[in-house]
Amino acid sequence: MKVNRLPLLQSVVFTSLLVAGCNEATTPFENNSAKVNDATIQLTGRVVDQADLLDIQVEKILTEKLARLEREAGPQFVIVTTDSLNGLDIVEYSVDLGRRWAIGHSERDDGVILLVAPNERKVRIAVGYGLEGSLSDPFCAKVIREDILPAFEDGKMEEGIVSGADSLIAKMRTSPTIKLNDNELPLTLKEKQAS
Repeated sequence: MKVNRLPLLQSVVFTSLLVAGCNEATTPFENNSAKVNDATIQLTGRVVDQADLLDIQVEKILTEKLARLEREAGPQFVIVTTDSLNGLDIVEYSVDLGRRWAIGHSERDDGVILLVAPNERKVRIAVGYGLEGSLSDPFCAKVIREDILPAFEDGKMEEGIVSGADSLIAKMRTSPTIKLNDNELPLTLKEKQAS
């Protein structure tokens, strides 16, 4: 059984930043479910759209982007929307998801969860220790504040999720967690090597 930790989690609840921890979990991408206050949400893939915020085509595109990120740079990133936090704080909810789903690779601790709870008007970015260098608290707060929330405030949930995911993916590509051959290095790393 693979064990992972998503210890430092970043969160913005539309206007305020919250930071909390998340401990051990089970195997990633198995059909695990997280029991969150009498409700069950299944890990069915890289995009779990329980709140039905995403068009099926957009969900497919995001799934492909997330798979490519993991294949080419290493981090494992899951986008989750939920109908309800079931009375839990978004921190507790995401901690439970992180524990049960084990997003990221245990040896690199490079998991990310983008969690959106539209009915509670909350969003959270949970980041494993292995990505703290590139996905710092200030960077994640900026992504939420500048990429996600403006679209949400205009009623464009799908646009906000895509914009936030794209910003996180771009940043993770600059700091891969796996060794890549020279032809696959992100441009910023190629530029550093050339100088």
